[in-house]
Amino acid sequence: MNRKKQNKLGNMWEKNKKVVLLLVFLFLVFLIPSLRRFFGIPFLIALGILSMVYIQFIPYCGLEFIFFPVVIVSIAYNPLLGVFVGFVAYIVGMGMAGQLTAYSIVTLAGQVMVAYMAPLMYFHWGMPIVILGVVLKIMNLIVMSIGWILLGFNPFEAMITNVVNILLNYIFFSLFGALFLNLLMVV
Repeated sequence: MNRKKQNKLGNMWEKNKKVVLLLVFLFLVFLIPSLRRFFGIPFLIALGILSMVYIQFIPYCGLEFIFFPVVIVSIAYNPLLGVFVGFVAYIVGMGMAGQLTAYSIVTLAGQVMVAYMAPLMYFHWGMPIVILGVVLKIMNLIVMSIGWILLGFNPFEAMITNVVNILLNYIFFSLFGALFLNLLMVV
């Protein structure tokens, strides 16, 4: 009888070992600040890369996750690291999707503006993260539209995507902005 219970426990452990180890790992990452830093930034970069790959297959979805990490990392650490996160995620993601073009320069320039404005608006102006995310997204789209016009592209063709993108950023910053800032900002 005792042996049967041991066998059952052993089988249950084998079946659920990966889940238990993942939960322990996640608990440690959230518990230990240096681990949050070590795994948080690569996670945000990976999220951005994946979004640039799948966005190519869903027209007008406007669901990209590069803007959010640029803002969060710029506030939590510094603008230069925010630019790095955005550049790596965008260049790798768009490269994987085969979509790096001259317009990419405009997007990268917008990321630099966002990275340097985010901490200023958050710390010095005291802007809440949700409002900051939406205001910066609108500013970013204005800067990018000017660049697109200079390159001969009609920015109004992307109007549906831009409106959806603003709404999705509002939702994303509302749900996850404060959470990610608290996780990454180590006091």
